[in-house]
Amino acid sequence: MFVNKINGVSNLGFKGYQHIKNNVGETILKFNYPYDSDKETCEVQIFRAVPTEKYNYKIDETPLTSFFLKPEGIEVNLQDITNLDKDAPFAYKIVRKNKETGEIVYEGPDTGVKMKSLGNEYGFRIHNDKTWHQVKDKDGNVTKAYERYQDPVENYKYTLVTRKGTTPMVQGAGYLAIPDSFMPGAMYRGFSEPNTGEIYYDSNYQKEMEGAIRTFSNKFNGSIAGLQKGIPYLKQNGYKVLFTTPIANGDSVSSHSYWNKNNMQIASRMGNTENFASFFRDLYSNGMKYVYDGTFTSEGLEGIHFQYALRWAEKKPQSYYWFRMNSIKDTNLGYGTIPQNSENLRHRIINAPYKYELQADGTYKKIANSNYDANKETLYQIYDASQAGDEQVKALDKAIDTYKNIKSGNELSINSHDDT
Repeated sequence: MFVNKINGVSNLGFKGYQHIKNNVGETILKFNYPYDSDKETCEVQIFRAVPTEKYNYKIDETPLTSFFLKPEGIEVNLQDITNLDKDAPFAYKIVRKNKETGEIVYEGPDTGVKMKSLGNEYGFRIHNDKTWHQVKDKDGNVTKAYERYQDPVENYKYTLVTRKGTTPMVQGAGYLAIPDSFMPGAMYRGFSEPNTGEIYYDSNYQKEMEGAIRTFSNKFNGSIAGLQKGIPYLKQNGYKVLFTTPIANGDSVSSHSYWNKNNMQIASRMGNTENFASFFRDLYSNGMKYVYDGTFTSEGLEGIHFQYALRWAEKKPQSYYWFRMNSIKDTNLGYGTIPQNSENLRHRIINAPYKYELQADGTYKKIANSNYDANKETLYQIYDASQAGDEQVKALDKAIDTYKNIKSGNELSINSHDDT
């Protein structure tokens, strides 16, 4: 699999700048230039450069911005400090001054692609007409030689940077990882531990999970920690891009996390925001990119907007219109919530020790339940009467009894249970 490549600028040889990735994945410029930092200041001035019909450039006389270099260089995001588009060309020049007198020691381009004034435009470094002069060969004989470069660097004022944007070119392989099952033995230390956020590795848990089979519902309990720990392995094997199933917005039910719960939050089982940030810092500092795979146009049953719309459907909140919710008043119970309409809401206690009979005066009388079995579980159940009639309730009773007897190893028997 081959993915995005950022084309390099068209300069050849040494340049006083380079495109790099910062720790949050932005493409920025790093400038450098040799100067005596004890005696001089070194300023970089940035100018707008607009292409002309003659394939030259119009360069503004006034700089868009300027900044001082440090001995180790400086990293700059031009989009943050200018109104240049990220792919727009620009020109810059170096201005070195004596710290004590303020006198300009040098003003001009660095050793990149230089620009020279050609009337009202600026063009690339060009060569003068042929210049022949006398030279002597190794035997001392006088010959004529063509000296090509007669245009001194002092005639040039700017360095040009012609940036090319991101294009779908080939550049390395991509790796698809499911965080839940990618190195699940790696874990972050918690807030109460001395080294909060540090990754430790439980090899025994890793081996235990290697013998398990992953399905859509059973989870290995992997997290962002596994992805972060795996970055050196991926880099060593030549991977340039990491693809993952959701690490944000994921649900707490599935192992794949595609049943969105909240697009604005890291899935709690995947880690916290600090873990999220440290993962990306490591990924970008190792020269890798990230592709996030998720379902952003829908939500699962745990989705916060779906649950809100379900709860307040009758009041028609904004999120109500995000989902197809027909006849919500008469539908059965929602996942994990009780609807506003409670006309059909019923509850009962299965295998209750007592039952309550309605008396003529409107009161209830507590009576011992003759069918109560102290060796079996007592269960509380709510259900929608519009979806479950007497036959369904009896069938449910039978299924519950079957499950209990299989679990306890007893013979199957059907007991009638009382609703309360």
